[in-house]
Amino acid sequence: MNKAMLKRIVFGFGMTAVVLTVFWLDHFLSQPAEDSSETMIASWRSAGLPILAVLGTLLVVGFFELNAMAREAGTRLLAPAGLLGVLLITALPSLTRMSFHPFRSDPQTWTRLLGSIFESPLLIVSLVVLGVFLNQMLTRRVEGALLRIASTLLAVTYLGLGGVMMFSIRVDYNLPMLLVFLGSVKLTDVGAYFVGSLLGKHKLIPWLSPGKSWEGLLGGVAMAAVTGVFTWWLAGQWSWFAYPLSCGASIVFCVIPGIVGQFGDLCESLLKRSAGVKDAGNLVPQFGGVLDILDSPLIAAPVAHVMLILLGAQ
Repeated sequence: MNKAMLKRIVFGFGMTAVVLTVFWLDHFLSQPAEDSSETMIASWRSAGLPILAVLGTLLVVGFFELNAMAREAGTRLLAPAGLLGVLLITALPSLTRMSFHPFRSDPQTWTRLLGSIFESPLLIVSLVVLGVFLNQMLTRRVEGALLRIASTLLAVTYLGLGGVMMFSIRVDYNLPMLLVFLGSVKLTDVGAYFVGSLLGKHKLIPWLSPGKSWEGLLGGVAMAAVTGVFTWWLAGQWSWFAYPLSCGASIVFCVIPGIVGQFGDLCESLLKRSAGVKDAGNLVPQFGGVLDILDSPLIAAPVAHVMLILLGAQ
């Protein structure tokens, strides 16, 4: 085992410990209060705010990493509107589930409007698009406007919609299910990396990602399948949560998003190669930038939702 691989393992365990701490905090804060008569307070407690705070922070860093890549490609993102759009869209599952009825019943028109907006996801998304155009107009420039608006909307949809799909697994299903999703996708990455490093001979797509191999992909799929079996067994042994999937369904849920996550890695590689950079950033030693970590779950999260629906998870 070379030194770089050893460092990658050490930092990987460190990041796993941080993630588990955040999940524990989210679980602790989501426990029902003794007096839950205040509907809004109860809804805020169950809204997954620690997960949302950490995910939002990571997406902000990812936005600036995308902006750095855009600069290398000859343009830049519209930061104010784009950042706000990413955060608003990511927070939609919490915003739409919190009780805004006290606002809507307020006699003040503007307060009623505020309550209505936060309960209308499509309206928020539409206002984000409007804000991006307005942001560009405020620069008083037409040169490169198409590229800047298009790049910003790409960032908003890539980060915002991917982020909201990840976060809505926490809100629509439960906290452990989000942990299973993230674990399966990232363990697929781990399996693909180690098997590919040790046994990889046949390149998967050399013009886009020379380091990926078919052997690595198969190793990642095997790791995802093992994750599915282990999760099903652990849920049955410890009753740590009401796991709604059978052993076979658990394997399917872990394997298919894991494979799509590998495609998500290739999607980010496409952006990096277009910008002429090796990594999205250098914030995380041995891993690159935040986007180099989030690329797989951002693309895999919508497919995970589809799988949960098809597999009847409630």
